[in-house]
Amino acid sequence: MWCSPSRPGVVVGVPGGPPPRAATLVASAKRMTGKVVSTVNTKTAVVSVERWWVHPIYKKRLRRSKKYQVHDEDELAKVGDMVQIASCRPVSATKHFALDKVLDPVKQ
Repeated sequence: MWCSPSRPGVVVGVPGGPPPRAATLVASAKRMTGKVVSTVNTKTAVVSVERWWVHPIYKKRLRRSKKYQVHDEDELAKVGDMVQIASCRPVSATKHFALDKVLDPVKQ
């Protein structure tokens, strides 16, 4: 690590190494699997994650889904892909997840 000459005390990166990425994944990150529903925005994919929920009284199984804004640095995700996402530090006001890997690419 090295400090920026214009901002003393601020650690910038490793000399000779790649610049720090916008979203760095850690081993303890929460991971979820979902389907890409939109890739309209640059470096952003919208992923719908489904979960099953059992009603506490009636015991009926209900399907619930939630959409997450996901940071896709290399724009690998396409609409319809099954992807794995992982939590990361906030990239923007709405993006708190990053694309981990594409599990099942859509057939074209």
